[in-house]
Amino acid sequence: MRWRRSPTETGCRLTLEQTMRERNHAAMNAAGWHLCLDVLDDMADGVNRSRLEGQDAAAYGWEALRDKYSDVPGV
Repeated sequence: MRWRRSPTETGCRLTLEQTMRERNHAAMNAAGWHLCLDVLDDMADGVNRSRLEGQDAAAYGWEALRDKYSDVPGV
């Protein structure tokens, strides 16, 4: 796993790269990271949020994100 920051006009872009030996869980992991980064984004904006897991993650659209990432080539 690697995190990279690159400058933008308004701050920086944070990029997460995760390499997996077995790709069959890649869409599930991508959906999980998507929700984690949504929480991080809210917290950076001053919103007090707790982590999303289990049923809370499902309520925030984890399954729809997993399906969306399943359609992405290379994921």
